[in-house]
Amino acid sequence: MSAGQIVALAFAVPLVLLLIYFLFRTERAGELAEQRQKVLKKLPDLIVTAPGIVVSYRPSPEKLSVFTLSGGEAGVSKKLSEMLAANPDTDLAKFADSFGITVTNVERKKPEDRSYPGIIIGHD
Repeated sequence: MSAGQIVALAFAVPLVLLLIYFLFRTERAGELAEQRQKVLKKLPDLIVTAPGIVVSYRPSPEKLSVFTLSGGEAGVSKKLSEMLAANPDTDLAKFADSFGITVTNVERKKPEDRSYPGIIIGHD
């Protein structure tokens, strides 16, 4: 074996080991992502309420880092409550990606029926 081959082999072995490490790491990251999704799907929905509105949501597995940076459950719930207090008709689906969540259900109180059947006496 010549000196050039020995030098080439000395550089090749660490590169191959490094490549194996990154391949294992990528495969392991995929397994961890699948496990994270399974765990998040088992968690119950988180609930936020505002006058006349109930919203259920859950962290989005794909945007979990955004959810965490948004303050987690406490931070996101507070922001959603503030948004709903400012505008009860807010379309939360538009903001879901910004908070790293998936809105699973929105229940709004139906407007009261202000029509009166029959005759009202003493009213103009």
